Formats: sequence, structure tokens, C-alpha cells
Amino acid sequence: MPELNDIEYKQLEKSILEKGYLSSNPIIVWRGYIVDGHARYSICKRNKIDFSYVELSEDMFDDIMGVVKYIIDIHICRRNLNIAQKISIAYKYRDYIVEWNKERQRKGSDGCKSRENYTDAQLAKIAGVGTGTIARYEIVRKSGDTDIFNKMMSGEVSVYKAYKKVTTRKPISRKIQKIKMQETNGNCEICGCCTSAILEFHHIKMVSEGGNNNYDNIKLICPNCHSLLHILNDTNDINAKKALLQSLKNTQYQKLVEIF
Repeated sequence: MPELNDIEYKQLEKSILEKGYLSSNPIIVWRGYIVDGHARYSICKRNKIDFSYVELSEDMFDDIMGVVKYIIDIHICRRNLNIAQKISIAYKYRDYIVEWNKERQRKGSDGCKSRENYTDAQLAKIAGVGTGTIARYEIVRKSGDTDIFNKMMSGEVSVYKAYKKVTTRKPISRKIQKIKMQETNGNCEICGCCTSAILEFHHIKMVSEGGNNNYDNIKLICPNCHSLLHILNDTNDINAKKALLQSLKNTQYQKLVEIF
């Protein structure tokens, strides 16, 4: 959870010192770990103040993911958080969720095949949003546009509007277009076919992931190569991607293989 800043922490400490620890707001513990009340606990321990705590039943949660959801639910109820802030809190656990899923897959857990166990689906469930919102948040986060990201986090713009902002394509400058056409002599940079009338500009790093229109990030290619590149980018099945790359070796698509 977002930690209390110095002012908030001192205000809490002052309140506890003046009014004593309120037993109506106990520290919550599960299996010996504090689930809620870290700041109150540290203040009481440092000032030698008696405090109360409630220990949750060990079997209350099936696993750590249940605890994570419980912790976040507590704070979301207490604080007036916008959607982006809720997602950012869930994201603090993203690396753990990924490893947790891998471990379940290694053990062959039945549930790991369910959509509920995909990382994005779990993040969405924790934050109380749809998987589409998680995907749009991720695109904004990766875009490198700190201004629009900060506006999204402050609630000034919605996740959807921030996503639309960072994915709106800006035109490639005429100068770069002209240089590319001259350098390639109107031929595809990958397979070498001469189809200058229908060549397309491809972003090596996609715009949705923060790619720009700089010369080094642009390739002038034919529609066939462009389609293949996006198929490779969009293929989540690693084995299918490897098989496709292998089939392209020793052909006119060798340069495409090299990109990956």
C-alpha cells in the first residue's frame, strides 16, 4: 500500500499518544504477519504503548493471493482511490503473481489453466476492473509519456483517455519518408521485393509501447512482411512463434528472422 508520508505518520502518532490506542481499530494478523496496521504497530512498539490485534483464521484464505486481495480491499474501502491508483496498487504484486503462476504450472495445478489465473485477469480481479482496462493501463505505463501517465494517476484523465492519447499515431515526417524511399530505392527492407507503390512504414518498437517516429525505429516494408511482423508480435504461443521463425530461415525473409 502507499505508505503514509511524514506528515500523516506524525499526525497518527500524535493521535495515539494523546488519545491512546483505540481497541476498536485493532491490528490484523494472519499466520504471524501483519495484514493491516503496520504504521500503528511501529508507533506502539516504539512508544511502548499497549495495542490490540485480531488474528485471522489460518484457513480463511486458500493462498497468498487471497490475502493480497483482502489487504487491497481494506484500503480501497478506506481511501478515495481512482481506477489508475487501484491498478497501480495491484501492480505492486505483479512480479509475485507471475512467479506464483509459474510455480502452479510447474506443479500442474488444475486451476492454472483457468483464465482467472492469467496474470492480467488476476490483476483485474484485485483492482476491481476489466482485463481491457489492465491492458490499457500497461500500454500507458510503457509509453514513456510521464506527463500523461501522471495525469492518469491523479485522475485528471481516465485510463481510457490516457490510452487513446499515447496510441494516437503521429505522422512520420516527410523528411524521414523521403530518406527511406531513397535508401531502399523503393524496395522492401526485408524481402527486397519492388513494390514501391504499396510499401508501408513499420515501427520496430510499436507506438503502443512507446515507439517513436525516429529514423532508427522505422522500416519501409511490403504488406506481406508487415503482416508477418505483426503475426510474430501478436503470437503468444512461444512454440508457434519459434516454428514460424524456423520456417522463414534460408528464405527471402532472413532479415525478418534477424529482427526477432
